[in-house]
Amino acid sequence: MADFLASTLTGPEAEQGTLGTESEWLFHCEFEVQGTRLQVLDVSMAGHDDEGVILEVSPGVHVVEARVMTYGIDRRICRVRIHPKREIGTLGELAGEVGVDLAAVAICDVDRLAGWAQGHEDEWQRWGYQLWYGRTTPAGLYSCEPAKTIVPFIDSGFGDGTYPVYYLMHDSRPVGLEAVFLPPGTPYF
Repeated sequence: MADFLASTLTGPEAEQGTLGTESEWLFHCEFEVQGTRLQVLDVSMAGHDDEGVILEVSPGVHVVEARVMTYGIDRRICRVRIHPKREIGTLGELAGEVGVDLAAVAICDVDRLAGWAQGHEDEWQRWGYQLWYGRTTPAGLYSCEPAKTIVPFIDSGFGDGTYPVYYLMHDSRPVGLEAVFLPPGTPYF
């Protein structure tokens, strides 16, 4: 995904109202969930265990993928999904919503990150500052050594807002989550 987002487009600037073209699913990263709860939330809330959408999962390697909407020479991440490495799943019911105030979501092993952050408020604030305000790419990984975890992050479409998060279903059970920032047919603005 990083290469796709960094590649140079030639052509016209996107005009307001133009419809975009959605990419296939693009690999972002793998990360290990050591606890039993996967979380999608605003990057500024990473470390809180009562924010965003949380799903009970089995510990193991999870995959983060995204789709990108291309509008002329502008590209926007339009959706992100997180699932176990060998169980992609299909889109299910609405799991909840994620409110975004810093134009990006974080994907967390909430047991590892919040377990550490709640006991180390000052250290958590210093750690989080770079994630919250220093991001220089639309997608990346942010390490939290004290919690022994990484935090994948993804820009959210056109920025701040409230976005639906759906369950990804496999064998009639939720195994992952998918957040939709720009549904197909969303015009450029």
